[in-house]
Amino acid sequence: MISNRNVNLLIVTALTEELEALLAHFPEHEAVHSPVSNQTYYLGSLKTEEEGVFHSWALTCLYQMGNADAAIVTANAIHDLQPQFVFMFGIAASVKGRANLGDIIVPTHIFYYEQAKIRAGETEIRPQSYQVDSLLHSRLANFAISYKVGKSHQVVFGPFAAGEKVISDRSTIEDLLGYEPKLLGIEMESYGVAKAAAKSLAQPRFIAIRGVSDHADESKNDEWREKALSNAASFLLSFLQSGELPVNEHRKISTKQILVAIHHLSINQRASLASSPIAALAQYEIKELLIDQTDLHKNGRLLDPKEAVNRQEASISRLKDFYSIYPQASLAYFGLAHIPLIFYAGSQINRQS
Repeated sequence: MISNRNVNLLIVTALTEELEALLAHFPEHEAVHSPVSNQTYYLGSLKTEEEGVFHSWALTCLYQMGNADAAIVTANAIHDLQPQFVFMFGIAASVKGRANLGDIIVPTHIFYYEQAKIRAGETEIRPQSYQVDSLLHSRLANFAISYKVGKSHQVVFGPFAAGEKVISDRSTIEDLLGYEPKLLGIEMESYGVAKAAAKSLAQPRFIAIRGVSDHADESKNDEWREKALSNAASFLLSFLQSGELPVNEHRKISTKQILVAIHHLSINQRASLASSPIAALAQYEIKELLIDQTDLHKNGRLLDPKEAVNRQEASISRLKDFYSIYPQASLAYFGLAHIPLIFYAGSQINRQS
């Protein structure tokens, strides 16, 4: 079912507390597990201020810090979901004096400082850098102007440093400022996410949104983590609802009513309801859910009843995925199947709310 989900936006978090902060701010969602990558996604949809437009989103979590894991999980998620946009979300440290605790920081580019050449008594950093998507940067900057009005926290934009270390040392910050004088924030995952998005054949647009929880110095503690995440989640949700994030035309809700059509086959006679000449169906955009049991029958006889039932249960359980995207959809059932299996399908469907 993952491959059939029309996901517009993928949001990646590193830690459970970051995931939970987003789930608390976003509308209803469901957990779906990918059979390919073994990754868990939290899926939902969100209406915007623009008529007939929504964002279907997916959240996923690394459950640990670091750019290597971030790249692997993001690459798997892009393969599973084919999103148009990828956002990295969570907390980060800021350079003291450039962003306050609780502020929101958005990178202009990601500066990866771990690449280096080591000589006797000397380490020469050879940084790599990824630009964030210019369209997303422009839309977020434009939205931030109105969002900041009346808020006690600010939204600021500038370069991020990303590495593999938790930093609580001002002298390390001073070293990084020598390479990137305009450095604004420091964290541990955005480079990996950015690289996975850039290297993907789909090349989704990438940016990060981070709440400032500390200043990466000797005063570092956990006091501001919850507030920083709440501010960042509120900003992201407001941005998505504003309609500033563009949506491809094929992502817009059809003006036609959605019809989920269960196509049940135990004899190999495939037809498409979408091409039916029945005039009453012209008002619908048809989404098909196939129950294919043709390989379990031979000469009209059912060879493996248990497998047929298991397969049927698995297929019909996917209805909830359709209704999570199309909650007002109508339901149809058609095909050519053995009568006991048809009756069982009817009992399964009628027991669902």
